[in-house]
Amino acid sequence: MKTDLLRDYILQSFPKEMEHMDNPLIVPLGVNVSKALAYLSEQGLIDAACILDSFPHPSGGNGHRHRQFAGNKEDMMDMIGNYFKGIATE
Repeated sequence: MKTDLLRDYILQSFPKEMEHMDNPLIVPLGVNVSKALAYLSEQGLIDAACILDSFPHPSGGNGHRHRQFAGNKEDMMDMIGNYFKGIATE
């Protein structure tokens, strides 16, 4: 959100692109992407139920990714289950 170009994309282009998709499951790879999506959700621009939060960035530079994944696995599984239950009832 600190860079004008990225902020403009996050606030203007990304939500418009999401309107063309049919209830996508969004998997943000990393903390900063998760923060940007949380902001969009707080602003009512995207649905929080579509965001698989807490998924670690898979980069080899993220030495904690296995521990982060294991620590968040149950919550992510619950979120995915709820997401697909919602799709099945639509």
